Amino acid sequence: MQRLIFGALALGVLAAANPATAAVNCDTGYKRFMERISPTIPIAAEAELGTLMRRALSVYDACAAGDMFEPTGIWEQIVMDMESTPRKK
Repeated sequence: MQRLIFGALALGVLAAANPATAAVNCDTGYKRFMERISPTIPIAAEAELGTLMRRALSVYDACAAGDMFEPTGIWEQIVMDMESTPRKK
């Protein structure tokens, strides 16, 4: 019985120390995302820009709500999508 209790306690300690459970700073990540796309905004097509900005904001909202994921990878994908969109004429 003691082995079971100690095993559960050890598992709990390992789960708490897992970096995936560490708090994500949503504000800093969103600020970095915005700084990275700032040069792209003036030359992006309006329709695509609106769609991509709504995606980025929804990722920020989910992060701020406490959903357990790392938003940085999603913001990186949005940056790549923005860089590959058609440009203004």
